[in-house]
Amino acid sequence: MKNGKLQVAVVGCGGIANQKHFPALTNQADKCEITAFCDIIEERARKAAEKYGAEGAKVYTDYQELLKDESIDVVHVCTPNVAHCPITVAAFEAGKHVMCEKPMAATTEDAQKMMDAWKKSGKKFTIGYQNRFRTDAQALKRICEEGKLGDIYFAKAHAVRRRAVPTWGVFPDKSKQGGGSPADKECKQWLEAIIEDKEPLVKPEQAFVVTQILDTIYKAAAEGHEIAL
Repeated sequence: MKNGKLQVAVVGCGGIANQKHFPALTNQADKCEITAFCDIIEERARKAAEKYGAEGAKVYTDYQELLKDESIDVVHVCTPNVAHCPITVAAFEAGKHVMCEKPMAATTEDAQKMMDAWKKSGKKFTIGYQNRFRTDAQALKRICEEGKLGDIYFAKAHAVRRRAVPTWGVFPDKSKQGGGSPADKECKQWLEAIIEDKEPLVKPEQAFVVTQILDTIYKAAAEGHEIAL
């Protein structure tokens, strides 16, 4: 820390970093400051540094070089999914805390490597599943746990994306992203109860699960991509 503020580095200065991470971090200017920006496209990192960086913020194209800076406390990993694992593991080995964008990794093997590195490091680690921290989600969880709704026998959640099929950046590139929406959202819910070893809040008389995977190809002519979801 410097002057009571966490020194933050961001690896990956593309869409999610510009839309979410940079604004969120600068809104906490009394607690942290962004002192390092890394992207394989140097100009992109430089523009981000000029707009969001602290005085003297550094620009990198190699995250390994960035991690040599001992003043950095926290690393935000905002790269394509396949790069989450090597960067996160390297950050822990360099003694940094890590905030990694969702999904955690492209494979279970990579996720395990990240977990092993985290446990060995003794540092903080979080994935960008922000909705669980929403006020409404926290309130609903608390009400259920307090038993104010009695025995819950049915629960339903529904979400609709109204912003069209994403065709920008690396979203259409399965080799870099992979997994689609389930990787970002649904699969963590399927496994969460097992991982956390918690009793379910819903107590159905009968339980059944219906899963449906649609292999749908969207042709985005303007971008020249074929998107497999």
